[in-house]
Amino acid sequence: MNDKQQYNALVDIIDEAGVGVLATVDTENRPRVRWMTAATEKSRDGAVFTVSYRNAGKISQLEHNPHTQWLFSAGGKNAIVDGQTHVVDNPAVKAGVMELLGSRLARFWEQDIDPEDIVVLETIVGEVHIQ
Repeated sequence: MNDKQQYNALVDIIDEAGVGVLATVDTENRPRVRWMTAATEKSRDGAVFTVSYRNAGKISQLEHNPHTQWLFSAGGKNAIVDGQTHVVDNPAVKAGVMELLGSRLARFWEQDIDPEDIVVLETIVGEVHIQ
C-alpha cells in the first residue's frame, strides 16, 4: 500500500472503531497509554483528532515530548500510527472537532465539563502501519 492507501485504511478503521489507545511519554520517559475517542477530518488529511481536559496529565507530557503512537483496531485490522501530537486551543478547530466527536462522547459529557476546559489534540500522522 502507498501512503495515501495506508491513510485511507486508517480512516476506515477509526470510523469503525471510534476509539483508540494513545501512547505518550511522561517526563521520566515512561510510557503512558489511555483510551481516547478519535476522528479524522476530511479537510485535514494526515491528522487524527481527539479532545482532552486542558489540565490532564497528557497535556504536560505532550509539551515535554510530542512524539506519540496510536493503536486502532476494527474489522479484523489493526492500525498503528506514529506521529506528533500538539494541543490546539482554537475555537474554530474545537467546534469542528466537537461536531465530529460529540455523539461519541456521552461519558465525557456526564462529568459536567466547562467547554473552556477542553482542548483539541491533533496528531500529525508520520507513519501508518496496517496489520
